Amino acid sequence: MTHKKRVNETIVRQAIEALEAQGKKTSVRALLAHIGYGSMGTIAKYKNQIEGHHDTNVAVDKQVDIFQVARLVLTEMLPVLEDRIQTHLQQVIPTLTPLPDYSSLEGHLRTTQEELRQKESELREMRQLYHSVLADRSEKTRAAIALKHRLAKAKQEAEEKDQKLNQLNALLGNHTDAQDWLTLTVSSMYEVENEIDYTALVAWNAVSAQAVTVDRTDPEQAEARALYLWQVQPSVSARELSQQLQQEGFQTMTAKHGLQAYSTQTIKKWLKQWQQAQISEK
Repeated sequence: MTHKKRVNETIVRQAIEALEAQGKKTSVRALLAHIGYGSMGTIAKYKNQIEGHHDTNVAVDKQVDIFQVARLVLTEMLPVLEDRIQTHLQQVIPTLTPLPDYSSLEGHLRTTQEELRQKESELREMRQLYHSVLADRSEKTRAAIALKHRLAKAKQEAEEKDQKLNQLNALLGNHTDAQDWLTLTVSSMYEVENEIDYTALVAWNAVSAQAVTVDRTDPEQAEARALYLWQVQPSVSARELSQQLQQEGFQTMTAKHGLQAYSTQTIKKWLKQWQQAQISEK
């Protein structure tokens, strides 16, 4: 372990003599620069002992101004105070509580940012799932409307076939062979109906046709109600349907104005879809 060099009175005296021989000032800073080690406080102490406060006494003898005397005293005392302050700081600083490590704080910040990014990704996935559910629900609604059209058409065809059967029975009377032929013909006419189980559709249609009062802001219930009114009166206009829905309390949610009455433009789109579905079934 390297021992620290220490300044003593002999070293300071030799430095003073060397500076005086060169015609230079023997201030504490000049002595420290000449010696190359030590503290200003220690050098000032030995310098005062060597000179015996000669500068102060000479200043007083020559009636130097009091401010010059104070300056000389402060010049000698400041190095001592500086040395004492440095010694005190060296003793106090190790006992202070260390500050938090910057790298650990930076790592915590990165972890928090990563968690936020994960939450944002989860939120985007939830939004996509919500939109896909809405799209699937809309598709099922259109399929249900198409099935209702087919059911209504099947009911109408069944009634027409029953009327034809009654007419044939009245014409043929009691002819057995003709009745057998008629039975086979009617059976073949009903083969298409037997391919579809209309029982569930009829039950579903009966439930859907009922007036729903639970939530009049549901677009599916509004469309179902408008479809029912159109089936009852196919000549009804979009404006009349809009007025009827508004009277019954049906409203739609808009992003700009909140709840609003259904516009004729929206109902025109419904009418177009229903008419196209009716045409495709034919």
